[in-house]
Amino acid sequence: PATIDLAGAEIELVSVVARERRLIRALDRYVADHPVDYVLLDCPPSLGLLTLNALVAATEILIPIQCEYYALEGLTQLRNNIGLVQRSLNPVLEISTILLTMFDARTRLAREVADEVRRAFPDRVLETSIPRSVRISEAPSHGETVMTYDPGNSGALSYLQAARELSESHEARVRQAAEASEAVAADQPAQAPDEGPDPVLEAPVLEPAAVERPDEPEAPEEQDGPEERPEPQGGPSDVVDLRTGPLDLRGSWTPDRSTRGQRRAAGGRS
Repeated sequence: PATIDLAGAEIELVSVVARERRLIRALDRYVADHPVDYVLLDCPPSLGLLTLNALVAATEILIPIQCEYYALEGLTQLRNNIGLVQRSLNPVLEISTILLTMFDARTRLAREVADEVRRAFPDRVLETSIPRSVRISEAPSHGETVMTYDPGNSGALSYLQAARELSESHEARVRQAAEASEAVAADQPAQAPDEGPDPVLEAPVLEPAAVERPDEPEAPEEQDGPEERPEPQGGPSDVVDLRTGPLDLRGSWTPDRSTRGQRRAAGGRS
């Protein structure tokens, strides 16, 4: 966990060489000496050098989003920044999981925001959503998490279910990637080095033995520049391609203001 000393890291990193890769270098040294299963990097609520270091060091992104309208706008801006990091610094970075928090099923706004996020990221949003709970807000004031403060609370149970779902989805992606690599290796049979051409497919061409051909000079090799390699087509179905352009969620959805107009009209009549 971080301490108050991290508050000055933004200023200290300004003049450092390769400042956006300081965290990944330190993390590689730590993981080499202390093997771990998961590394979770909790980013501050800003897009400074600390968040940039985390995006460069990470391979997957988990975005907790409140079921509010401004959080929906923030998701669009965050995705634009992730696309810039993916193109310039970390091409393997991807949005793997989105968690809906502070969800209140009684309000229409929360339901509409949840539906819009699920429509934009159908394979990334967890089925489990974290409900609004006073116990979750009270736990930090007692120096505890909601897991120890009130284990039977609906918020604590939702967090446990979300963690289980996150682990299962991660294992499923790893298993699918392994199966895909095995399938590609099986489709390329190995050929013995001394095996000659197929006599049926490649028939020899007979030439007269008495004909003598003068030695022809070899044509110089063309050096127009480095060979261009075709870009790979396609990819895993569960990878979100952020390089195709930003996703603007603000133009596709606006909150329902019909109830606000009705309340104003009722207040004027009274």
